[in-house]
Amino acid sequence: SEMLSSRVALRSVQWRGLRAFSSAAKPPQDTPATQKEGEVEYAKPMYATKAKFEEKRFEHRFQNAGEHGQVPTKWQRRFLVWTKIYKNQSEIPETVAHNTMNRMHDRMRVIFIIYGCLGFFSIAFVFEKFNSARVARDREAGVVVTKM
Repeated sequence: SEMLSSRVALRSVQWRGLRAFSSAAKPPQDTPATQKEGEVEYAKPMYATKAKFEEKRFEHRFQNAGEHGQVPTKWQRRFLVWTKIYKNQSEIPETVAHNTMNRMHDRMRVIFIIYGCLGFFSIAFVFEKFNSARVARDREAGVVVTKM
């Protein structure tokens, strides 16, 4: 009884022009199993495995790239590999889509910020070590600092 009422509710939602639960919902089929007491049977949603999803995404990357793409320079080809958009330089096509280049630029921006911060703090740490060694050496020598 509860299942019947939920299916009837789904039917009313479908009649209002709204999609019920899934974009893969199908209209009722004309079989005896689906025509009992106003029940509606829906198709199961389509699922994609990770491999199929990656393959589809990889194919989509090359759509319209020849017409509206950008020819990467030698350094941009290196950056496309460094940012792990492509596995190696031989995989990179002659023209790369603008969205792919934008992703590469975004990832390079993040990499640049991380390495810039690491470099800055490494240099600051080295200078602080030298300064603390100089202060310790002056303290042992008895140098008194009167002005700062």
